[in-house]
Amino acid sequence: MATDSVKTKFPSAKVGATSRPDFRDGAMDGTTCSFLPQVVKTRRSRSATDISLIMFSLFSVGVLIWLVYGLMIHAAPVIIANAITLALALAILIMKIRFKYDSEFRTAC
Repeated sequence: MATDSVKTKFPSAKVGATSRPDFRDGAMDGTTCSFLPQVVKTRRSRSATDISLIMFSLFSVGVLIWLVYGLMIHAAPVIIANAITLALALAILIMKIRFKYDSEFRTAC
């Protein structure tokens, strides 16, 4: 009975079947690629003052956990999507730290 109500609410849901992640589900979606403009903007402006260090740190840890999960279940789409997202998030995080210390060093001198 529960499967009937799920099919009614979500007609495209695959109830009872195992669904395999597809490359369209992660690797090229907006979530993964959404960090690219921020990486470009941060790199060009050489400023990351408006970016939260704590948020990007926690986000990176969460993506790392998903990447490890993808590796454990041998799901290439999960691995690829999260590896790309983690690389972009870490690039922003590294620039945040680097630009912060560069500006502090220049101010001190």
